[in-house]
Amino acid sequence: MQRPVRAPVIPRVFGHDAMERLRAGLVPEEMEDKWFVVFVDDELRLHRSWTGLHVFTVRFEPAPWGERVAELIVESAEDDAPTASSTSSTDDTLESACERLYWVLDVVVLGRPLRDLPPARGRTPELVLERTDITTVTDDVIVNAANESLLGGGGVDGAIHRAAGRELLLSCKSLPEVRPKVRCPTGEARITPAFGRLHARWIVHAVGPRYRGDGQDARLLASAIRASLTLAEQYGARSVALPAISCGVFAYPLDAAAKIAVGVVHERPWRLDTVRFALFDAATLAAWQRAVTARAG
Repeated sequence: MQRPVRAPVIPRVFGHDAMERLRAGLVPEEMEDKWFVVFVDDELRLHRSWTGLHVFTVRFEPAPWGERVAELIVESAEDDAPTASSTSSTDDTLESACERLYWVLDVVVLGRPLRDLPPARGRTPELVLERTDITTVTDDVIVNAANESLLGGGGVDGAIHRAAGRELLLSCKSLPEVRPKVRCPTGEARITPAFGRLHARWIVHAVGPRYRGDGQDARLLASAIRASLTLAEQYGARSVALPAISCGVFAYPLDAAAKIAVGVVHERPWRLDTVRFALFDAATLAAWQRAVTARAG
């Protein structure tokens, strides 16, 4: 075992809900090489499962809306974790210890879906249409109109990344690529915690299609919206806010996209109280209002 090393901390506040889940810890169900997470004497300690190999000790301090990471100690000499010898060479390598820690907390601990979901209530959630900035809503989940890399872009994607800050980029980078430069194929969705100025608990990153006018457009857009609502359900959300996916630089016609989006909300019962469409401008809001009216008529 190497000498413990204090690594520099990348500023990060974990909200109250996240801290509750961290304090609950994580004990792997199988005796494999997995992470074991436990609070001991007000310190968060991470081990490599049943090997008992100690990797990180984290100390927190109070913050306005949660707890801030105050100190990070790296204590293990295992191959895939930062060690005293490997983290003492350069500041960049030391900082990678904190990135590794956040990956474990975001993906392995906080990224686990809730297991015991309530039964579907057999009705459509309340549908809310608003002209608003999606980064300001207070729903449990906000949906990002992402691209396949999940590394940010323009429009809604850029606005969410700016509001969330660097932590979101690090969390997205931690998601595995399914092929080079693709973390989320078109028609699918991925989930990360929310960060920075965002009020949501989670961000679902949905990749809609670039509009080409062929038969695949509608299928892929419906699939991306459906995947978003499904992830929100699986993570125990009661409310979710979506933008007009694919209607920005991907050029999907507004009325066609609105019909698909409203249709997905109504296609089956969801374990959600509210589905909000947070729409950026008057033209988009009007298209969604027409879709709701047409469906009701």
